[in-house]
Amino acid sequence: MCARILPLFTTFALVTLAQPLTYTLLPAGGTPPTGRVDGTIGYDPSGASLYLFGGQDNAARNDLWVYSLRESRWREITTGGAKPAPRWGHTLAVDPVRRRLIVFGGQASGFFSDVWAFDISAGTWTELAPNDRGPSRRYGHSGVYDPRGDRLVISHGFTNAGRFDDTWSFDFASNSWRNITPGGTRPLR
Repeated sequence: MCARILPLFTTFALVTLAQPLTYTLLPAGGTPPTGRVDGTIGYDPSGASLYLFGGQDNAARNDLWVYSLRESRWREITTGGAKPAPRWGHTLAVDPVRRRLIVFGGQASGFFSDVWAFDISAGTWTELAPNDRGPSRRYGHSGVYDPRGDRLVISHGFTNAGRFDDTWSFDFASNSWRNITPGGTRPLR
């Protein structure tokens, strides 16, 4: 009998201690970006800000927006000089070591495999690697900043030619790609 009560008590305790999950609509002060799909958002903890890059509404976009959590307002960031081509389905990761945004891949009129960095403090874009220097051009992949390796890791994705099941890392110290696809059975493409 005691063996039956313990799992029930444990379940009850977890349910009563769990916090309810809720959504809160943030105020949209300032002029917000257009509604869009397949844009990407990254969070800069030191600036308490959300960044939105690209996506598509009636066209592919390469605009950059910041939402200040402290001020509860949107602002478009305009820059001179070169910047990534319009795209959607890309990765946007935050490199907290250098306080910059990293953009990889995506698609618009074609597919991309380039890597760009936006320096948050300086307000400038820099191309770190052009197309075709590492993984195949793609969109719809996963991507994450790896703090232990100080690198961007991307995996999978696809183009109109098919799907990928490879994994690559972009090393920020050398601005170079390395194929780190594990051997053996991999997740389905």
